[in-house]
Amino acid sequence: MELYTQIMDNAGPSFRTILRHIRDNPNSGCIFHCTAGKDRTGILAALLLKVCVVSLPRDRPSDQVHQLAGVDNRTIAEDYALTRVGREPAREKIMLRLREEPLFASNNEAALNMFSCR
Repeated sequence: MELYTQIMDNAGPSFRTILRHIRDNPNSGCIFHCTAGKDRTGILAALLLKVCVVSLPRDRPSDQVHQLAGVDNRTIAEDYALTRVGREPAREKIMLRLREEPLFASNNEAALNMFSCR
């Protein structure tokens, strides 16, 4: 939990850049990722699913309705849990790479935490 608090305390400038890009380019796609692809990425995905405004098209563009995406917390948690499914095929390769990093070389538990999602 401490990691997520630190992310929220420190990732503001990065999140601001991404959210402004999405706001300023509403008709464009956007790909976002981070080192491990689960913590900062997961928080941003949860924020987007929870609070981003979506446009619901109508017959005429001037009739568009805007509303919060408002995805429920359970669905967001289930989406985050899919991180494990998507990363599993690369698990061995990622673990080998993490063990090359000084921080993880002598701390297998930290490497597993970096890889896993809970």
